[in-house]
Amino acid sequence: MATALKADTSKVVWAGGSAGGADHILAGLVAKASGGDTSKLNYVPFSGGGQALPAIHHALGWTSDWMNEDL
Repeated sequence: MATALKADTSKVVWAGGSAGGADHILAGLVAKASGGDTSKLNYVPFSGGGQALPAIHHALGWTSDWMNEDL
């Protein structure tokens, strides 16, 4: 993940809860710590983790590389 973020941050699809929330901030922190370009972060916001989780399982016809949800 860190290697992919550093190589081309925009190619890593990161799904999580609403934009600007803890999930989004965590994605930016991980990208930055990995040496990635946070301005190219490909974050896909959902109304919450319950909606983001199916993306991992191809329920929306595509997949994400990473998903996090604060519990």
